[in-house]
Amino acid sequence: MILTLAASSFRASLRKTKVVRNVTPFGTIRNTSPLGNGVSVIRVCMALEVDDDGAKRLLNKVSLEEKELYTNISMLSQDNLRVPQQQQQKRLDGAYSFRQRALGRYVSNVASTFLQYTNCIRYGNMESIRVPFVEDAVKEFRQVAKEERQVFAATAATQKKKKNSMHPESKEKKVQRKEKVGDDANVTDPKSGGKKSGYIIATILLSIKGDRTSVPLPFGILRQRDVGRALSRIATDSKVGDCLVGSEISWFPHKTEMDGDIDGMLMSEKNVLKSFPDLISLT
Repeated sequence: MILTLAASSFRASLRKTKVVRNVTPFGTIRNTSPLGNGVSVIRVCMALEVDDDGAKRLLNKVSLEEKELYTNISMLSQDNLRVPQQQQQKRLDGAYSFRQRALGRYVSNVASTFLQYTNCIRYGNMESIRVPFVEDAVKEFRQVAKEERQVFAATAATQKKKKNSMHPESKEKKVQRKEKVGDDANVTDPKSGGKKSGYIIATILLSIKGDRTSVPLPFGILRQRDVGRALSRIATDSKVGDCLVGSEISWFPHKTEMDGDIDGMLMSEKNVLKSFPDLISLT
């Protein structure tokens, strides 16, 4: 459900406190980078409507990226254990750089994957704040990440409880029941040849140096392509050397909650908006 691999960590309430998205004038900011001045904390949240087959393909892609990152970090940790004590500091510096590059590739690849599904994004939102220094961004990121984990944990628990409470019934009756009770279950999408559709919810949090990634769109997030532009920026900027401070990517349903079966795990539109009331309907 949640991946946390932040080189530094973050603050909260971008979700609940509407932070002004315009760049705040801090006077002379000496903390510069290839992406601009200061440090930005950014949250992009999206709800994608997909059928079961589409959901499996998308979730498989992001899960593979997650697995590759964990593998790289695990191998790095094992290598550090074999380094002589006198070389530890040099090795740690190299390990930090390697981890940042691995994290940057992961964020870029996941953002690019969601970008391929832009036409499935029905709801979205982007919030950002720019602060002068990394230490300030760390505080912001920690709180946002903490709140986001709580929301995703509650969402997973609720959805899993609903799935487990479903009465045993034939597949035909189950489909009819889901068509009838659209608020609490996936519904059949008439445009998808009778396949059931539901929602995947995903959030990308990142702290990154500069202000280029967080530059607000002229009219905010109103259309699918606005979310696409935000994802494209993240995919590009997260790989710029020494700029990504940290990131946390969350999505539901996650492989760990599905138990090998996605049936009943995709969210309904009502539950998406209840759990993430800040989402905006996109055109």
